[in-house]
Amino acid sequence: MPSIIKFAHTLFILSCPLTLSSFVYGTDSQLSHKKGDQLTSQTLTLSSPKTGDIYSQSLNTAEHPAINTHRQYISYVSKATNKERPAPAITQTSQSDQYWKVVTGSQLNKGISFSVSQTNSIIRIAPRHDTLKSLNISDTISPHDIIITPKNQAAIKQALTQRPIALIQSKVDADALATAGLNDNSSALTLSNDAKPGEYQLQVTKQLPSEGRYLINVKEKGSPFQLTLSAPIAINQKTKTIDFNLTLSQSNKQLTPKVFLQNNQGLQTPLNISLHQDHWQAHLPDNLALSHHNRGLSEILVNLETQVDGLPVIRSVKTAFKAYVNSAKITNEITIVRKNKQLHSLLLNLDVANEGRYEVSAVLLGTNKQGKTEAIFTTQAASWLTPDSSQLKLMLDNALVQSSGLTAPFTLSELELKDQSQMARLSYQAQALTFK
Repeated sequence: MPSIIKFAHTLFILSCPLTLSSFVYGTDSQLSHKKGDQLTSQTLTLSSPKTGDIYSQSLNTAEHPAINTHRQYISYVSKATNKERPAPAITQTSQSDQYWKVVTGSQLNKGISFSVSQTNSIIRIAPRHDTLKSLNISDTISPHDIIITPKNQAAIKQALTQRPIALIQSKVDADALATAGLNDNSSALTLSNDAKPGEYQLQVTKQLPSEGRYLINVKEKGSPFQLTLSAPIAINQKTKTIDFNLTLSQSNKQLTPKVFLQNNQGLQTPLNISLHQDHWQAHLPDNLALSHHNRGLSEILVNLETQVDGLPVIRSVKTAFKAYVNSAKITNEITIVRKNKQLHSLLLNLDVANEGRYEVSAVLLGTNKQGKTEAIFTTQAASWLTPDSSQLKLMLDNALVQSSGLTAPFTLSELELKDQSQMARLSYQAQALTFK
């Protein structure tokens, strides 16, 4: 029983919404100029993007209403540490030792087939309240109403006639799972050591709504057969293909996966796929929308059924991504403004496809006496921009420069552009500019 509750607690944690990177909020920090201040400017050209940077040359208009519609200009400057900051990840990886499928109440009453590749597998059944209005919240399945029998396994069937075999080791009802944080009215059971690898039948004796939908989740904790999916964190709405990598540990067989797109409205669509030399590619139909609004994430879901050394291995794995459009980009020219010969601000011009709230951030580095660069501060700003008014000011803090003891040449690094209207990163440049 403890293993089921621990498993339920893990599922609850994994079900928490994925959190996107933070965006700038606060009070206006533009500086006023005193009479007699001398402002000078210097216009330079940003470096070209390099391998590992995130950028796009094409622009597209946003398709959905903006999430953040604040219009005011906001700026922050904060002292930086010299702790190494990795570039933003462009892909993420998910591993799975489990699989799941949705079945109807009618199928559960008749009995459904499932397979395991090891003993002590955990099976969870949850009503799908999000997909069927006729299913009552209280209409749960007690684990005591579940019957597990072997299917097409002569050895186990013969053993059953010779001695009693308990295929179920333990059972946990919905109330016990709720105490572990799994509040979806699901129940679970753990198969015993006698439930050897193979195919079984699961049947529910309680009469269920025939069209009610239920999630069946089979987890093989600690299994050596891990299905790993690597896919993009963000995908442009205008793309026609999605590249991904898929591997199954302990297997060198050619995989034959089934791939689905689930957008942020919950609509699931099967995708055609093709295998290339070092990756898979999913092909998107012309009329398929990756998302229907700017809130929430969409998912890539992969189902796999195969055999490894005679053992049936079934796996499901998924990874979430942000669907976006490339609504703006930073132009090549940047203006450095000095006040009384001291660093004051940076002026960046953006090409903007449509109006929205945009954020730019960067790190300023200086040079120490040994000729090495060190971070001085991070500067970030956000404002509402339009195609006709698309300049954004990044403030520089000369006091932090002076206290750091660092001098020119200065380096502008980690130059990043985000569209707060759709909560998406649009570009990132590790080394953007060096100047004196």
